[in-house]
Amino acid sequence: MELINNNALDELRMMDEEGGFLKEIVNLFITDSVNTLNDIKNHAASGDIGAMNKSAHKLKGSSLSIGAQALGELCFKLEKTESFSSDDEKEQNMKDLQSLYDQSVEALQKIIA
Repeated sequence: MELINNNALDELRMMDEEGGFLKEIVNLFITDSVNTLNDIKNHAASGDIGAMNKSAHKLKGSSLSIGAQALGELCFKLEKTESFSSDDEKEQNMKDLQSLYDQSVEALQKIIA
C-alpha cells in the first residue's frame, strides 16, 4: 500500500498554473481533516458506528483526492465497518488511523515545502 499516490498529486499540479495551488490544497486538507479524524475516533469510542462510517467516508474522499492513498484505503475499510469484534480491534484501528494520518501529513508537507 503506497502512502502517497503521486498520480493524484500530478493531476493537482497540472491545475496549478500560477503556483501555490497544490500548497493551498494540501494546507486546506490538513486544516480540515484533523476535525474529521477526531470525529472518527470519537464516534468509534462512543460506539456510534454509523456516524463513524459517515466521517470515514468524508476523510476517505478528501484523502484520495489529495493523494493520501494509504489513509484513504483505511478510511474505506472504516467506512464499511459494521462493528468491531473487540475493544482491542477498535483501538488498533484508531491507532493505525492516527499513524497513517500523521505519516501522510508529514509526507505532504515535505512535498509542498
